Amino acid sequence: MADAIEKDTSLIRRAKDNIDRLLKEDQGAAAGDIMEWHNILDTYSIQRLARFFTSSSERANRLRQSSPFFAILNDDERAQIADALKNKK
Repeated sequence: MADAIEKDTSLIRRAKDNIDRLLKEDQGAAAGDIMEWHNILDTYSIQRLARFFTSSSERANRLRQSSPFFAILNDDERAQIADALKNKK
């Protein structure tokens, strides 16, 4: 995801739109994480966001479990990320 957002910054806008849609519905216990993502996307630079995606911090690990990005990816974008992950192993 870090590489993808550095190459295509429109992913950030799409993720924000996804968060806005989610926040209009009752998200129960997930609402806190969704709001945290909202704040991150509003305040982090692209470089800081990319570092966050590769961070091993407890917070980054927790929030990656509820990433607003995967839901907004099209099939080609998902395939590119999957290929990149395979190549890194």
